[in-house]
Amino acid sequence: MRSVYGMFAGSNDLTVPCPYCSRLFQRNSIKPHVDAVHLKLRLFKCRFCGASFGQRGTRWKHERHVHRDNFNV
Repeated sequence: MRSVYGMFAGSNDLTVPCPYCSRLFQRNSIKPHVDAVHLKLRLFKCRFCGASFGQRGTRWKHERHVHRDNFNV
């Protein structure tokens, strides 16, 4: 049975619920989720302007769009 978040609810050995919002995550994904979403840690800094972001993908998207002249793929 799939949960609303796309994880299989029956595979308890592979998924753990977030202690804050009860969303299910794979064991290796729970810490980045808690850090970025609930603790508001901003560990990823823009290489060009120093803006900080909670997730690497958000930083990448910022660099790609805001600093497109400086960004090298």
